[in-house]
Amino acid sequence: MVSIKGGEFKMGSPNYEKNRMADEGPVHKVYVDSFWMGKFEITWNLYNLFVSREIDQYQRSKSNSDEVSIDVDAVTGATTPYVEMSFGMGVDDFPAISMTQLAASKFCEWLSAMTGNFYRLPTEAEWEYASRVGLEGNEYIWVDEQEPEGKVMANIWHGRFPRENTKKDGYYTTAPVGKFPPKGYGLFDMAGNVGEWCSDWYMPNYYRNSPVSN
Repeated sequence: MVSIKGGEFKMGSPNYEKNRMADEGPVHKVYVDSFWMGKFEITWNLYNLFVSREIDQYQRSKSNSDEVSIDVDAVTGATTPYVEMSFGMGVDDFPAISMTQLAASKFCEWLSAMTGNFYRLPTEAEWEYASRVGLEGNEYIWVDEQEPEGKVMANIWHGRFPRENTKKDGYYTTAPVGKFPPKGYGLFDMAGNVGEWCSDWYMPNYYRNSPVSN
C-alpha cells in the first residue's frame, strides 16, 4: 500500500477536450483526505485465494489494535465462475479481471477480515486524484506535457497505443502488473492494462450538480 497525502484538485474534463463525454464535466474542485492505495492492481494470485476460500482457516487472531474485527465466515464469497475468468490472458502476476463491483467490494471485506486491517475500493475522486498527480487539463491524464508521445507509448499498456505484443489471437490482452514504470505517487498501471473499480455508483448528472471551478 502507498500513502497518499490529501489535497484539492480540479476533477473532470473541460468542454474543449477532444472525445469528452457530456457526463465528464463541468470541471469542479474536490478535496480528498489522505488515504492509502494499492501499489499494484490486484493479481489473480491474490484474488483466487478469495474465490477458493481455502485459507479462511488461517484468519489471524483478533486483537484490540485491529481496525476490523469480523469473522471471515460472515463475509459473502464470490460466485463460482462458469468459465475460466482470465480468458487465457494470464494468471501468475497478471491482474484479476471480469469480476463485478460487488465481488471486488467483497474481496476487500474478506481481506479486511483476514488481516484485521481495513481495505475498501477507492472513491472516484480518490482514484482521479492519485492518477493525476497534480496534472490538470490533459486529455489523457497519464500524459505529462514534457514527455514526448513516444515515451508515453513505451510506458503504458493500452489499446490507444497498440504494439504487437498487446494482442493475442487478435484480441487485446493484459500485462503482468508492474511491467511499466510507476507514475507520480509510485502507483503502477494507473493508466492502461485494466479498468479499475471505484466505490461510487454512476449518476449521469452528478458533475453537473457539483460546484463549478473558476
